[in-house]
Amino acid sequence: MSRESEITKNSELEAGKYYHCFNRQTVEHTIEQCRKNTDGSRKYVGNHIWACDDNSQALSRWLIIGPIEVPPAGGMYLCAKHHGYGFPDDCFKCIENSKNHT
Repeated sequence: MSRESEITKNSELEAGKYYHCFNRQTVEHTIEQCRKNTDGSRKYVGNHIWACDDNSQALSRWLIIGPIEVPPAGGMYLCAKHHGYGFPDDCFKCIENSKNHT
C-alpha cells in the first residue's frame, strides 16, 4: 500500500525514492528521484533541486508528493490502471494489449 502524501519537511524525503514534483509557478510536472551527495550531508530531488534544512529550495519551488512507485515510461500516456495519469483510450499499454487480443 502506498503512502503518498505532500512532503512538508526535508526530513520526509527519502534518498533513493521517487516523487511527483509540481512546479508551483508553472505547474510543470516531473518525477524525480531523491539522492544524497557523496558525504550524505545534503539531499537532492532530481539533479537540481536542493533539499536541505538551510536551503529548502525544493519545498519552496515545488509541491512534492510521494514517495511513489515509479510508473513505466514516466507515467506519460498511461492510464491509472497502468500507474499513469491519462485515460484508457490514450494509454499505450491498453492500446497495445487490445492489439494483442484481437
